[in-house]
Amino acid sequence: INAAKGGKLGEGTVIVTGPNSSISLSLEDGSSFTLPSNSRVRLARLRHLLLPDSIDYELALENGRAQTRVAPLRKPEGRYRLRTPVAVSAVRGTEFRNGYDEASATSLAELVEGALIVATDKGDGADTNLTPGKGLVASASGVIIEQLLPAPDVVSGIGTQRDVLVSFKLAPDAQAQRYKLVIARDSALLDIVAEAETLSQELQVADLANGNYFAQITAVAASGLEGMPTSAAFKRRLSTVSAAAGASDDGFKFSWMGAGEGTSLYHLQITRLNASGQSEIIVDEPALNSDHLLLSDLPPGKYRWRVGKHLFAEGEHDQVWTEFQDLTVGE
Repeated sequence: INAAKGGKLGEGTVIVTGPNSSISLSLEDGSSFTLPSNSRVRLARLRHLLLPDSIDYELALENGRAQTRVAPLRKPEGRYRLRTPVAVSAVRGTEFRNGYDEASATSLAELVEGALIVATDKGDGADTNLTPGKGLVASASGVIIEQLLPAPDVVSGIGTQRDVLVSFKLAPDAQAQRYKLVIARDSALLDIVAEAETLSQELQVADLANGNYFAQITAVAASGLEGMPTSAAFKRRLSTVSAAAGASDDGFKFSWMGAGEGTSLYHLQITRLNASGQSEIIVDEPALNSDHLLLSDLPPGKYRWRVGKHLFAEGEHDQVWTEFQDLTVGE
């Protein structure tokens, strides 16, 4: 069937996400789960039992990853399970993540909050009770339980993002093998619009439209387990300006170019050192609607100059500047 917002799915449906795509589903009891890129899940069981008025849900993750938020079960008979070919995660009101790699037959479970019981296909009948901040890896070589890496420390990227690339810089973590970024329109990360993964401490996303977003960043350990998430709200307001200056037959021409939605006005400032050695502004043009300005009467000397852009869009005003550049006018 074709995916459509607000559509209804039944038992047996297989959902597959390709590269740079995701899907989120809401269940009858208020629970939700999200599939990021390159994942496959089967809706194995979706039932509401009239007696004793409880739910019986089972999702089968066949490849990739899934993030789940489960509403507290109203009745003790209620069941919510997420199954992989080698493990089953059963919950009672929690937030957790699962992963399954088809090639290596490795199953992952990561508990962010609440309670999670994981039963693995090892023949010993033993269940593992995970506590928040713990993760489990189950493969042919056995079961590993470890502490999830802490939430990454975001050095820059919170606030307003104006550059062409949306970028988040992180403080380094010696234990992290890589980092993952998810951007969504909502804090629950149900409406995902972008994903990125990198080995470095800088995560970048291109072609993100203006808007208000939420970012979730996690560090990934050598075991493959994603750590605790850092979540932050940010604004996307594309607004850039670049500038250049050069001699012309009639003097000096200052040119600029900007990007961003809305109405743009440009601001040229030129400074030089006065007799006291202090920098003073000698040209200050704050509301230019052209892409250049020609000055024919700059006396010889050393100058510094920059261009700013005032962007007006949807009742907001944003301002960005180029770095100061040096300019020498000869005799």
